[in-house]
Amino acid sequence: MVSLGVAERLPSHLKRSIMQSKSLRDAALWYPDIPEPGLHLNDDCFTGEDPSARYRPLHWTLFGGPGGIYLRSLTNISVTFKLCWGGAYLRGIEFHYNTDEVPAELRKLGRYRPTGDDRVVRFPIDGPGGEIIETVEVYVDMQGLHDEDNPFKRQLISLKASLRDISTNRGGSFHFRNSKNEFNKHLMLKPMVIAPGTTLTGFYVSQEPQTGFVGFGVEVTQKRGLDIKAD
Repeated sequence: MVSLGVAERLPSHLKRSIMQSKSLRDAALWYPDIPEPGLHLNDDCFTGEDPSARYRPLHWTLFGGPGGIYLRSLTNISVTFKLCWGGAYLRGIEFHYNTDEVPAELRKLGRYRPTGDDRVVRFPIDGPGGEIIETVEVYVDMQGLHDEDNPFKRQLISLKASLRDISTNRGGSFHFRNSKNEFNKHLMLKPMVIAPGTTLTGFYVSQEPQTGFVGFGVEVTQKRGLDIKAD
């Protein structure tokens, strides 16, 4: 034997420093696969914890399709949430289209087992008329942030999206929220910053099995590669 290497547990501050130098594309586990390099993940806006902290893969879907080819077919977005004693927590998002050509894996975000406490809210979006999602804001429950065993920390409890019609430049919005959440003093607003020259075409999340989304991020595509021109 010439040499022997022994692995040791890195100090938490050193581990954080190493992870911060990596992009989520390289640092996290992804399902069903790693997002392609052409997608911008807006890492700084991700609301979840360090992906190395525990086994919690990031689930993602490109609801707009490659290059945004399905944005003009998007007609509804439905949000599934679970009612709890403290309010309501997001568990899944589904995307509905006016065509059967959109692959099944692009139509749903989140993996969960339905319960009797689940509720679904549907929001219309006029994709065929040129309406796209322009901005997204989420409210995150920061209660118990430093409690490693708290399944509710960083829980996503509200999602608001602003819409814009690329044909007329008119705006609209949809906002999922539950009235019970309004009394939560531990909420933090987290805007998803979308860089100029890009269009939102996908979401990614981390999940807690007991509750729902505990991390949220957006994927965007360069506008010059999009196929969403107005008719």
